[in-house]
Amino acid sequence: MSTKFLIKRIYKIGELLALAGEVKSGVIKEGDTGTTWENKRFTVVKIETKDGSIPTASSSQEVTLIVKGILRKDLASGDTLYIE
Repeated sequence: MSTKFLIKRIYKIGELLALAGEVKSGVIKEGDTGTTWENKRFTVVKIETKDGSIPTASSSQEVTLIVKGILRKDLASGDTLYIE
């Protein structure tokens, strides 16, 4: 079963995207891959909280995912991502 992540805010960091939002179910780890609702694939490079970087994020946590392999135009606030 894949983890669900709700995007609340999106911004660019060089070639990467930062996706601020909430883990709706499951657990996300650095290195996990995921897809958008349009089947665009991406990789989680880093997970950050207001207190710094963490290796995993679990259900109901507010985090920022730093991701690669996807473009800003592929996402919108309010989208749900599916991470495996």
